[in-house]
Amino acid sequence: MGITRGNIITLSISALLGITIYSIIYGVLEYFLFHSPNYDGWLKISKYFPNMYFYWSFMLLSAIGFTTIFCRHWIITLWSMWLFPVLEDLFFFISLGVHQQKYPFPVSNWYDEAFWIAEILKLGQPLTFFPYIPNFYFVLPLIYLFGIVILIVLQARKGNIRTFLKGRSDSHFPLVLARIRVSLALVSLSLFFSDSVLTRV
Repeated sequence: MGITRGNIITLSISALLGITIYSIIYGVLEYFLFHSPNYDGWLKISKYFPNMYFYWSFMLLSAIGFTTIFCRHWIITLWSMWLFPVLEDLFFFISLGVHQQKYPFPVSNWYDEAFWIAEILKLGQPLTFFPYIPNFYFVLPLIYLFGIVILIVLQARKGNIRTFLKGRSDSHFPLVLARIRVSLALVSLSLFFSDSVLTRV
């Protein structure tokens, strides 16, 4: 698929849906199972990797694979990964906050210690005012939005106005609805499963 082929807005929404659903599921399960300080069973998958960089690579690749189910436009799928660190991290700490019954932010700035670019740009430092979230919670979504706007502008400038306004949205809509139903079922299942784990920690 070409860079601007297909309805960019529809494809972006599909990718956004995919990465959001995956981030919610993974963020919740990571706190309770995958990288939990309160669980050391076979589902704590982070312990199977030699270091956290391999584990984070696995997270990224699995996010790409899941999002591809929703959006087959490889550029938009890859570009949506700018949102994955933010959404997954957010739902990890939301889970922590619900579990410990406290507001989770600010959190320790492990981001700057783990990634040199984060240290240079101070991405892991929290805001000094409410909601006290890390700086990259703002920076990465802005990069994502900038790229999507560029794609939309490129498509419009190429004269694909009909594709831009309508494209394949009609044919995609039933499929998107079906994916939403499946995704909601997956989220419900993950929340139910994590709730059962919560009683054991």
